[in-house]
Amino acid sequence: VVDGEWTNLVDWLSSPEINGGEEVNCLRVVCNGSQLSFYVNGAYLTDIEDATFARGDIALWAQSYDDVPLTIRFDNVKLWLFD
Repeated sequence: VVDGEWTNLVDWLSSPEINGGEEVNCLRVVCNGSQLSFYVNGAYLTDIEDATFARGDIALWAQSYDDVPLTIRFDNVKLWLFD
């Protein structure tokens, strides 16, 4: 979010590694400076470069693009800081 405006850093990706329905997925994001690498269920998806901020907060967010009832649960969230 910059000046109150949301910006997607990565367009939606389809991958056979992403479990559908009520199956569990494990998301990993590795941030090293302005380099962000995305993984799901142990499989690499993509990298991006974003130097908008030198530091900031972390948020986890999900949404559905379909107009149907949806429940999303996050658990076992872990954060590691690397020097």
